[in-house]
Formats: sequence, C-alpha cells, structure tokens
Amino acid sequence: MRLGLLFSVVFALSCGGTQSPASPPAHVACDTSAVLTTSEEVVAAGACTVFTGNLTIRGADIKTLAPLAKLQRVTGNLVIAGAFALDAISGLDGLQEVGGDFTVVGNPIATGVFFPKLAKVVGKVSVRSNDAALTVSLHKLVSVGGDLVVTGNDSLLRLDLSILGQVGGALSVKDNAKLETFAATPAIRQRAQTKIPQ
Repeated sequence: MRLGLLFSVVFALSCGGTQSPASPPAHVACDTSAVLTTSEEVVAAGACTVFTGNLTIRGADIKTLAPLAKLQRVTGNLVIAGAFALDAISGLDGLQEVGGDFTVVGNPIATGVFFPKLAKVVGKVSVRSNDAALTVSLHKLVSVGGDLVVTGNDSLLRLDLSILGQVGGALSVKDNAKLETFAATPAIRQRAQTKIPQ
C-alpha cells in the first residue's frame, strides 16, 4: 500500500458513519494488504483496527510501532522483518488475533518482542534471527494453528508462552544459545523437549 492510498483509506473511513470527525469510529476496517516501510506510513495506518489482508512492516526508517496500538486483528499474515531501526518489537498492544502466519525475523537491534494481548494465530508462528532480543513475550497466546518456531535468537534470555495450550503443527525452540527461562505449561515444555527452567 502506498502512503497516499493509506491516507485516503484512513480519511475516508474516519469521516464515514454518523459520528463527527472529532469522534472517529471505534472500529475501522482497512480492506487491503499493506507494506509499511516508513514512519509516515505507520502513522497513517494508525486508525485501522482491522487489516483485511496481509500486513508487512520492514525497512530502516521505522523507529516505533506505537501508532498501531489500536490494531486488533490482521486477517492475513503479519510479518515484521528487516526493521533495522526498531529497538523493540512492541507497540501493537491491542493486537489479539492473526488470521494467517505471524513472523518476526531479522530485526537486528530490537531488544525484545512484546505482544501483550495476542491470543490466537491461525497459521504459523516464527520468531527467528532477532540477534539482540533478550525477551520474547507472548504471554496471552492460547492457540497456534500451525508450527511454532523460536530459533536463532542469539541473545534471548526469556521466552514467555505461559498459557499456550494448543499448537497444531510442530513445536521447535532451539538454537537460542543464552536462553535461561522458558515459561510454558508442562505439555508445551514436553513437546519442546527442553529442560530450561520456568
């Protein structure tokens, strides 16, 4: 999605309905897939509570995802990859569901991955090669429909999957050389074949 189109979508949706422009609608569905590569595009997408399609975030210009705090659901894939200026993968504090795959990969200076409300991923979860990440916190995640892979995060100390109950595919937690704490249910820990403390 281009920046101009994003502005057009947000303006049109915010001005629709019976509410005044000073009181934008609580639910704004952006019926498109989007690739956000600049801070301006992230800000413009901030009115969306739902993306009906895929959402990809990447590039060296984006320093925060806080403008996306209202986003609750992505019906397709969510990919955060090669976001070279993000010092943390955080800010999507309202996200509850991803209808496709959830991928966080190759974000070299991000010191953590935090999704405080994410409860369901219909597809796969992949958190890979985030070299500076000390913490991966998906502590509200209950269900993953496909594989769950957390691997190659060289600085990772803590992985929180505290209430995860269902993984429909393979479960792999490996090659995180410094991992000290893995918070998960006994069943998930057994499937992961790990002896790392809770």
